[in-house]
Amino acid sequence: MSSPLKDSVAVLVGVALLSFGVVPPTHGGFFCDDPTIGFKYTKDTFKTWLLILLAVAPIFSLMTWCEFRDGDGKVSLAFQRASRAFGHYFVYGGFSLLLNELLKTLVAEPRPHFLDTCQPDWKKVDCEANNGFVRFTPDLCTATNDARNGVPRAIYDAMRSFPSGHAQLSCYAATFAIIYMQKRFHYYESVSTLMKPWIQFGFVTYAAAASITRITDRRHHWWDVLAGSFFGVVTAALAFYYKSHRFVRPKDDAEEVVEMTRSKSNDDKTSITTEEVSSI
Repeated sequence: MSSPLKDSVAVLVGVALLSFGVVPPTHGGFFCDDPTIGFKYTKDTFKTWLLILLAVAPIFSLMTWCEFRDGDGKVSLAFQRASRAFGHYFVYGGFSLLLNELLKTLVAEPRPHFLDTCQPDWKKVDCEANNGFVRFTPDLCTATNDARNGVPRAIYDAMRSFPSGHAQLSCYAATFAIIYMQKRFHYYESVSTLMKPWIQFGFVTYAAAASITRITDRRHHWWDVLAGSFFGVVTAALAFYYKSHRFVRPKDDAEEVVEMTRSKSNDDKTSITTEEVSSI
């Protein structure tokens, strides 16, 4: 296992613990007359397995493709470089998901289908106190907190709306892929000038579909999706900012070294000439 992947193990463990509801979201609550949490639960249009698959397979394939062209057609070298680049993408993606899961747990905002999933026992709910705000506890729900709706603990999951994980992961993946292509996808511009923008548009479409369907499926509020998209874009940009040297083309890197050598040589010659003139 490469070093970047080793670094991500602890992060993924934290993501898993929060995602599976081991740490319950017990700090939030809801208003009795809130119309935004009274929708029926519907199945996901954009499945979680599809979200993850499209965040992994196309991007690793894209990296291998680019590295193959920039690596003089050597498959083993291309795979090695692509694996290293994907490792950094994977690590920062893990941090992005950890941030998402932490916010979901700490904010504890009810999803649009919260009432349908929870089925509150209104005899236990006092809507007159605290201006109608009710502090959430699982005891208020008549439904069981078991595995359903595609999650291990349905009641806890219904209190984890902010921010949208689908939006954050898809926007992270799309942003990373788009910036990566700007840095490395140069060889194919001589073949077709439209190839790069069309592939980048495909990633934008992926992020838009994964994000918008969370609103139309009543799985998130619009502000959850907006926040998730923002966090995804920012974490991808930070990943490139701090690891930009990892994504310089080998040929560009060599050309930069040659240029720096020439510049230093010219400076030395200028310095020698100036000293000779001064001595005359």
